Amino acid sequence: MAIDGAYNVLWSLARDTSPGTITLKVEDNALSGSSSSDLGQYKFEGGKVTGDQFEWSMLVNAPQIGEIKVDVNGTVSGDDISGQAKLEDYGSATFRGTRATSFMRAAVVTGKRQFEIRKIPTPVVRPGTLLLKVKCCAICGTDLEFVDHHGWAKPSGEELFLGSKLDEAILGHEWVGEVVEVGEGVEGWSVGDRVVDLRGCCGQCYWCRRGFHHLCMGGLVRIEDIRGGTGWASMYGAMAEYVLRPAQNRIKVPDSVSDEEAALTEPLNVGLSAIYESGMKAGDSVAILGGGHIGQLTLLSAKAAGAAPIILTDRIQSRLDKALELGADYALNVDEGDVYEQIVDITEAGADVIIICVRDADVIQQSTLAVRREGTIALLGFPKPAQIDPIYWLAKRLRIVACDPSLRYNVQAMRLMQYKQIDCKPLVSAIMPLENVGKAFDSLYAGENLMVMLKP
Repeated sequence: MAIDGAYNVLWSLARDTSPGTITLKVEDNALSGSSSSDLGQYKFEGGKVTGDQFEWSMLVNAPQIGEIKVDVNGTVSGDDISGQAKLEDYGSATFRGTRATSFMRAAVVTGKRQFEIRKIPTPVVRPGTLLLKVKCCAICGTDLEFVDHHGWAKPSGEELFLGSKLDEAILGHEWVGEVVEVGEGVEGWSVGDRVVDLRGCCGQCYWCRRGFHHLCMGGLVRIEDIRGGTGWASMYGAMAEYVLRPAQNRIKVPDSVSDEEAALTEPLNVGLSAIYESGMKAGDSVAILGGGHIGQLTLLSAKAAGAAPIILTDRIQSRLDKALELGADYALNVDEGDVYEQIVDITEAGADVIIICVRDADVIQQSTLAVRREGTIALLGFPKPAQIDPIYWLAKRLRIVACDPSLRYNVQAMRLMQYKQIDCKPLVSAIMPLENVGKAFDSLYAGENLMVMLKP
């Protein structure tokens, strides 16, 4: 039927507009397909078709809302599509678009540790946006957690499997792209510019107006929903050939910074946030618990800031070897002796700053034994819920800091790479084509690689 096909649409939501896609497939007058927008990516089936009109219902895990029923109905006229979606108890949204004529490859999550390379509509540039060709995209530890269907626990203690909410998603948030088309009204960007994408924020809410973009209440990642699992459902990332992004909150990549380095701006920003937020000073002793790529980038950040000595702990020997290569003074294997006692012995009275880059909840309590009196413990990973005895915090007058990247450190991250104060290239252990996304993830799960870049 003529209604079959993929469509680029513009959703008009309660607050603003959002580009997305709708794919429709009709078989025996039954409708199935998928829908994507800032609310996430969702498959549906069991829809109805009457002539050029269609309708379907689906359950959506919407940011800040949770699971709600959405009823969609619309009309296809030639190559044009229009309609509306009624969100149960939350009003409605409209959409309008045209049949897609250009398609791209994307790595779509289809299940636990499962991907498919699919052809999906290439995004259409809109006013105020940039169409970007992805140059390379790093696989983050967060991506590994999601694809493994492993998540945080709800406050009730029930385990939440985030991956089940990300099926049909396109991951990738550590990447660099090249401008191929500039939307109407955009200034300061030209075709050929390389761009680093920053985390989404609305720029309008209480926190954004005060400069705390990382606490945004209106962006795509909402703090209130991390434990509930809906805050990440809207991730539509760069494990694809092209992405469409608003022109604001972007950084232009200098010629002296390679694509691989530029893709690590966001995670280097994370490492820098731990240094800045912990109040670390030159000459302070720092212990970094966890040697994944965030831990290693934190090591590079501490080195650039003048920390001494720098201690890194992990149980994978290749990570410990890499830490020494990057400039750590000590690399301690957690399976070989009490690393907390060793940290105290090395620093004489305990580390000035301990930075936690692992999800092991017990580490939070144990780290209080290895930090000095009036020292600082910085939380950089996403730990599981933990039982903590705060008496140590009181007795040792400890400072506990939660670190999360804000936009302010991305500029510093780029500048440190531009002027060769930090070299991230040794962290990249493999570069693979997008078609090998499954192999790339498997190599990281197996500990064969520290960091893998995907190139569409």
